[in-house]
Parts: sequence; C-alpha cells; structure tokens
Amino acid sequence: MKMNESTDILKTLSPVAVKAPLRVEPAKRPASLRDKTVGLLWNGKPGGEIALGVLAEMLDKRFPGVKFWRSTWNSFPFTRAQHEDIIANCDVAIGTTGD
Repeated sequence: MKMNESTDILKTLSPVAVKAPLRVEPAKRPASLRDKTVGLLWNGKPGGEIALGVLAEMLDKRFPGVKFWRSTWNSFPFTRAQHEDIIANCDVAIGTTGD
C-alpha cells in the first residue's frame, strides 16, 4: 500500500496515564491547631519535604502545643491502611508534592 492512498490509517495513542480515582471527603476544620497533632504527608518527590519542614516551623511558632506526625511511607494515592493510620494519629493533615 502506498502512503497516499485514502485507505491508509494512522492510529495514535495518548501516552498520558489514566489517573487513579480520587475519593475526597470534606474535612472538618478545628477552630485552632493549639494542642493538635498535624500530619505531615509527603509523596517522596524532591522539594516536598522542604516545604513541610518550613510549614512545621511556622505552625510551631504560631500554635502552642502543636505536635507533628510524619508518615513512614511516601505514596499516593493512599491505601486504606494508610488512611486509617493518618486518622488514628492526626487531628489534621497536610500533604505536599515536590519538583
């Protein structure tokens, strides 16, 4: 077959991956972070841990008694077990990415 024949078909595929479905539940905000535990969640990309460190310093200065909990894993989306770990250990959670 020649390239200029009208029966030629060029099929293209998108290299973009399909994202995992997100299940988002509205968060209840506490009136203050005073004496609360803030979860600091990082997906492992370079730079995200720096943002979380700076944020923790700022929150520590502003809210007496605030404590911080960091995950021992770097992944997203979170598994059910990871969600349960966050809920069991944190009053609120903040997540970052990087790059």
